[in-house]
Amino acid sequence: GADHKEAAEEPLEAVPPPEGYTPLWTDDTVNSITFRDAIDYARRRKITKTLAYKARLGVTVDGPMAFRLIVPVFLPGSDLWAGYIARDWTGKAENPYRYPSGMHRGRVLYHPEALTADREGPVLLVESFMDTVLHWDDAAAFMGKPSHEHVRLLLATESPRPMAVCLDGDAWREGEALAMRLTFEGKRAGFVRLPAAMDPNEIDPSWLREEARRCVGM
Repeated sequence: GADHKEAAEEPLEAVPPPEGYTPLWTDDTVNSITFRDAIDYARRRKITKTLAYKARLGVTVDGPMAFRLIVPVFLPGSDLWAGYIARDWTGKAENPYRYPSGMHRGRVLYHPEALTADREGPVLLVESFMDTVLHWDDAAAFMGKPSHEHVRLLLATESPRPMAVCLDGDAWREGEALAMRLTFEGKRAGFVRLPAAMDPNEIDPSWLREEARRCVGM
């Protein structure tokens, strides 16, 4: 009860990058034999050089997070890291996603800047970094299912943009509930029901954008 509430209100601490973190977007990395598999993986996942640069993506072949794409998650309004998403690129890891100890995923959004960007159309609220790839300027991610704190952050953000909740196909009821809550609290929000067992990154991007606009009445 009280202990949990107090813990939730402690300020977020900065988390250092993982051992061996190397920026993905430099010519040295792109041309390096060491990182060739990582670059191939990034290309397969439609990660462009522009996105790698904007999102400050990295890779590492050292330490506990070796052979993973590193996606920094920043403390709000800061260049300090709140943590990172470490995505296996080998296809052999038991757990494709890992996070550093000390990171509070439920208390930060990935790429919340999309909420306040001066852009047309709704913001897509998705579950994972990979779901943001094809829509990066217009997407923010929960890094899992949305938490109570994520809802609080969304409600506290002064955003002119409507929000389209685009959770994975099997979680559409959670998406519907979140959109209803946001609407009830005065936000312009809707939800997209994806086909069963489909994630936003597996869906035709133009279909998803069209549905997102439709669900918020644009």
